[in-house]
Parts: sequence; C-alpha cells; structure tokens
Amino acid sequence: MNILTTKRLIHLVFFILLTFNLFAQDQKIKVVFDLTSSSPVVQKTAIRHISMMAKAYPDSEFEMVMYSGAGKLATYENKELALRLSKVTQMDNAKVVLCEATMRKLGLNKNDLVKGVQTVPDGILEIALKQANGWGYIKEGLNSSN
Repeated sequence: MNILTTKRLIHLVFFILLTFNLFAQDQKIKVVFDLTSSSPVVQKTAIRHISMMAKAYPDSEFEMVMYSGAGKLATYENKELALRLSKVTQMDNAKVVLCEATMRKLGLNKNDLVKGVQTVPDGILEIALKQANGWGYIKEGLNSSN
C-alpha cells in the first residue's frame, strides 16, 4: 500500500466512524429509571437525569418508577422536589409512576400525589415488563459525585 492509499483509507475509516457516531445519537431509545431511595439528594439527581434525557432526546421515551423509600417523593412533602417532579410529568416523553403497594404501605391515596404522577399496581413488575419490552434500565442511587 502506498502513502496516498493509506491516507485515503484512514480518512474513509474516520468518516465512517464519525457518521456512525452522529447517527447513533439520533436513535430513539426507551429508558426506565428505578428509584427506591428516600434520600433527597438521590431523588433530586434522579429527577435531573430523567429531565435532561427527555430534553436531549425528544423522540425517545423515559419512565421513572418509584417504590419503597422513594414513595414520599410523589407527594408534596418536599415542595422543591415536588415542583421539579411536576415539571417532568408535563414532558411529552417522560412519565413518572408510583407503586400502588408502596402507596398502601405509606397510607397515601391518589389525591396526595403530585399532579401528573401516575400509579402502577407493582413497581418491580413495571420495571420487569419494561425490560422485557426492550427498555434500558438505570438504577438511581448514591455514588461519589452525589
């Protein structure tokens, strides 16, 4: 191979990789966020994640499933987080759901929930069904950057 052919080959490979990368970012995706933490820091981070993803990928679908310790996030107990969560529920491509078993455990009814929060009979089953239908999975939790 001569130098000119090698340069052309390198340019071609670079062009193909660049094109692939650009198109990969335009793919429609479906992601379910699993939130069980009662930590306001984790909850705030989870809301930020789903909000940013929904804005960045308007043709994709996102769902946050809250259960266990995250149940009270769906109420107005923490007004700042309730406002942030309400904004997510207003997005066309983002959905926020709360496990009805968690609601019963906490003594909540649908009137207690932040406007736009929906309910599902079982949060874990909701996640499993999403994954069975090809949805990506994100477990929200503490890490060194929280």
